[in-house]
Amino acid sequence: MMSSPLSAGRDIDSEPGIHAVTLNDIRWDFCNIKAITLLANVLLRQQAADEDALEAILIRDGQVTEGAASNLFLVRGGQSATPPKSDLLLAG
Repeated sequence: MMSSPLSAGRDIDSEPGIHAVTLNDIRWDFCNIKAITLLANVLLRQQAADEDALEAILIRDGQVTEGAASNLFLVRGGQSATPPKSDLLLAG
């Protein structure tokens, strides 16, 4: 077990965004199951931190799946989009 203090959050209106890296999605084929088997997520998140990034955006077969510890969505032309539900990501 470990713990760390929670921050009050960020003022997204005054900051330009966060630094993220794209990494290969090395997780197993049943990512849609919420389980304690999150070692790959932890390792990917640590790799992002080692590169001074806040998050790792995971890529599998050329497609974005999700973040190591977050869901992703894209806003383009006033429309929002997310990766389609599948066994390769945890729906959020």
